[in-house]
Amino acid sequence: MKILTLQTILFLLITPFLLMAGETETIEKSFPVNEPGLLTVGLDFGAIEVRGADTDTVTFTAEIDYRTNDSKEIADRKKRLEWSFDSGDHGVEINMDYDRPSGGWGWGKKSPEIKVKVTVPHEFSTDLGTAGGHIKVHKLEGTIEGKTAGGHIDLSQIHGNVNMSTSGGHIQIASTEGDIVVRTSGGHISMKDSVGKVDAKTSGGHIDLNRVHGQVDAKTSGGHIKAVIDGPLVGDCSMRTSGGSITVYINDDVSAELYAKTSAGSVSTNVPVQLEGKLKRDQIAGRIGEGGHQLNLQTSGGSIRLMKQES
Repeated sequence: MKILTLQTILFLLITPFLLMAGETETIEKSFPVNEPGLLTVGLDFGAIEVRGADTDTVTFTAEIDYRTNDSKEIADRKKRLEWSFDSGDHGVEINMDYDRPSGGWGWGKKSPEIKVKVTVPHEFSTDLGTAGGHIKVHKLEGTIEGKTAGGHIDLSQIHGNVNMSTSGGHIQIASTEGDIVVRTSGGHISMKDSVGKVDAKTSGGHIDLNRVHGQVDAKTSGGHIKAVIDGPLVGDCSMRTSGGSITVYINDDVSAELYAKTSAGSVSTNVPVQLEGKLKRDQIAGRIGEGGHQLNLQTSGGSIRLMKQES
């Protein structure tokens, strides 16, 4: 019986990864700009990350992994890859087109892996688009727009209105000030420490709203909803799901006109409510505190819990 040495075992483990590693290339460019400005990025595929900084320059970096070491394949993929750049005093536009090889399914295995990173002045807006990759945006003051057909969205420290969508990923938002519209067809939505109106909808995931201050319209067709409201309502709040439960925590500062209704579960609360009409197992309607804005909770496939937030 042969006994393998540690070096042999490590070689056998590492070799497949070395064979998978391909040739890489980095493209770097910079453009002088003035604030406020607009960054436009359009990619056939690839991840996009944008970050604000104390600078008067837009700095672009593309990290390209050709995913092969075959010289002919690398040359072919480089030939198919086309970048274009357009810049002015108040904006930069970056586009990437990839001439996909014929042959139907499987072309993705023959395409490079691309990660685009852009640093811009803080006072910049964005218009971002990729057909296959994640989008991250951090530390910007401006209007943030973007969409991806196959990736997650991650936003933080944004001062400005947001309109983002993904067809196949989660959405995570933290520390924002401005109105937010987000859509995903196949992922969860998580928001934390946001001030402004919220319009959040997903067709296949949960929604988690933690310390969101503003009018809320949250809807999911296939998940639970959880929310923490730690201050007075500044607008009507509606949370609806077709396939999950709803749990909302509120503190003593919250006053509202409550309507909670489920078609397939129960409604419970430990918050004092001045009832309107009869108390029902599947419905509660009444006034919390001094009343005011609407707090509308509805589900077709779960229970509803309205709980007092513990200090």
